[in-house]
Amino acid sequence: MFAGILLVAVGVTGFLIGDQTSGAPEGNDDRALRPTVDRADRTPESSPPKTDPDLPPPKAPELAPKKPRAVPRRRSTPAEIEAQMRAAARQYVNALKIPESVMDEAGELDVSAEVLRDTYAAIWWLHARGQYAGPVQEAGVRDALATLAAKGETGFLAIVSLLRGGVGGPAYAELVHAMWKPGYEQHLIESVPILRENGSTAHYVYRSLAVIDTDGSRRYLRERLTKRRHHATEFTVIAEALGKHKDASLADQVAAGLKRSAWTSFHPRLLGALGDMGGDGAKRELLAYLDKPGTGYQSFAIRALAGIDRNEARTRGQALLAGDKIGKLERHRLRGVLDAMR
Repeated sequence: MFAGILLVAVGVTGFLIGDQTSGAPEGNDDRALRPTVDRADRTPESSPPKTDPDLPPPKAPELAPKKPRAVPRRRSTPAEIEAQMRAAARQYVNALKIPESVMDEAGELDVSAEVLRDTYAAIWWLHARGQYAGPVQEAGVRDALATLAAKGETGFLAIVSLLRGGVGGPAYAELVHAMWKPGYEQHLIESVPILRENGSTAHYVYRSLAVIDTDGSRRYLRERLTKRRHHATEFTVIAEALGKHKDASLADQVAAGLKRSAWTSFHPRLLGALGDMGGDGAKRELLAYLDKPGTGYQSFAIRALAGIDRNEARTRGQALLAGDKIGKLERHRLRGVLDAMR
């Protein structure tokens, strides 16, 4: 009985083994080694792409259009440039809204809006020449100043109206120099208290007086320097104006400003004013500044001294470079000053 059961077990086992291996490839076919993937486990990446016959075929990517070759611009002729600039000046003047403060001052001085616009046109041309000094700009400045000069004293009063109205700018000195005639400076001098009353600065008046070489201008600037000795900015502007006049009569007062520690940032300009003044008095103050330790702006003093005594400035500058009394920055500045003196 036991032998019969064993035979049955062997037969069932053989049947099961034969069922599992039936249908298997023979020989060296390696398909049996490949992993099988069930249809339910297929991913879009493993499936071949499908195309919808109702959809149009995908378009090829469009290439960026080529940029057209730049065509070289034709240079404007001098006549075209002049026409364009004159048109720009007219457009500026015509579109300008004159400040009410200027119109009020012009009314007090009996100056018309037309003359004020002529003044603004001259300022426009002066600014244009400041950006690029060419023959067109020079011609524009010349014509604008001639138009304003044809108004006589009224043209000068138009400049005064702008100053009293609080309009600033670097063009006043040249405007005043072109328009001035003896006695006109009194209009500027009378403007200072008006400006102070209006809360405006008188700096442009002082700079305008710097180009009027008269005893009255110098006398007034000396008076203002003494009265404004406690106001750093105004004092410095007046000192610079006296320097333009080569007036060193108050060099000691200008040097007194160099002794104020709170005015350190104004020292370069005050030193420049002393150099412009010239004379023995200014030279003496500059040498005293160089002899004082810890001043900090020796290079500016050497530059100012060079305008009075070039040999002395060179000797002093070389001595400073050879010593250890100046810092790295001043030493760098001083080398530049001495190189410019060669």
